[in-house]
Amino acid sequence: MSNILNNVQAVLNTTIGRWEQLTDNFSDEMLRRRPQEGEWCALECLLHLIDVEKHIFPVRVIAMLEGNEFESFDHATHGTPMTDDMNAKALVREY
Repeated sequence: MSNILNNVQAVLNTTIGRWEQLTDNFSDEMLRRRPQEGEWCALECLLHLIDVEKHIFPVRVIAMLEGNEFESFDHATHGTPMTDDMNAKALVREY
């Protein structure tokens, strides 16, 4: 189990740096470009990570510790929608 936790921690420790590199090297326009119709762009992926950290993990951890069930998270209805005024660097700082 500790090996799994170490691997997860290693990935999480590199996530911010990777997003900082992306925002340093690509314009907001590029980060908003979808790879294909119906797929998420990079900024939508980042918004999802922010939602997970702020709204999903805390609720689920508390529910598990209390032995309670928790609702599933539907990004389409509960997720933060991407808007034209969102800035990639600001989103990385928020994350």
